[in-house]
Amino acid sequence: LSAIAMDLLIRLQNNNQNIHDFMRNMYIDLAKQNKGYTEEIIQFFFSGFVGEKTCKAFWAACITGHELIVFVTRLLNEFGVNIIVETSEHLHEHLFGIKLKVASSKIEIAKVKNGSPSSFYLMPDDVISAIDGVRITNTEELKAQILDKQKTTFQIIRKGRTLEFELKSDSSHYWNTLQVQKNSEASDEQKLRYNAWIGFA
Repeated sequence: LSAIAMDLLIRLQNNNQNIHDFMRNMYIDLAKQNKGYTEEIIQFFFSGFVGEKTCKAFWAACITGHELIVFVTRLLNEFGVNIIVETSEHLHEHLFGIKLKVASSKIEIAKVKNGSPSSFYLMPDDVISAIDGVRITNTEELKAQILDKQKTTFQIIRKGRTLEFELKSDSSHYWNTLQVQKNSEASDEQKLRYNAWIGFA
């Protein structure tokens, strides 16, 4: 995604150039001269294509920061492409940030989303045995117990030990999926950029 952002930024600043030109310059000036590179050197070369201000904004959002999706989405809009965010259909995923694996009447945690309410309490391989004191054996029972609740007590089994944690769902949605779609209302300028980007012109 960062490479896509770099490519689109270069194309916006220079109609006839793209990330391949940036890499070619790095290759000629560094690799062919048996020289290595640092993060500062990459920034220096990239600034030569997009300007120092744009380079700093990109670096702060996509490399050292956490705004990569937002940054790429905004750039793709300039090329007539929209990113559609779709909320997970599973309540346990978008409310608490957990993905599950279900087998033999056992609900086991497969993944936990960093920063989600579950990330501070639950771990992969934990087995969810009950919700608010009600035993559960499948995802439908789990859904029924967490529906329309802001506070939920998870009873889990971890390496033979039974533990309880109260989790609070927040306004964030976790494990969203992203769909890429062409903008049917793109301007002529956006269409030209899109065609040039994918090689039609």
